Amino acid sequence: MVGGRGEPDPQVGRRRLGVDWCLRLSPHYCNTEEEVDHVADPVAGLARRGRR
Repeated sequence: MVGGRGEPDPQVGRRRLGVDWCLRLSPHYCNTEEEVDHVADPVAGLARRGRR
């Protein structure tokens, strides 16, 4: 299935895999190392908690 701009629809893969939700981060070259670190630690904590 394809999204509105001819791109793959991420919702289709998520549903097919039985995933209720996901978190998508898009770091960019203009983000500082501090900004990336600010979000990396909480995300790592979520990953350590594992699947529910």
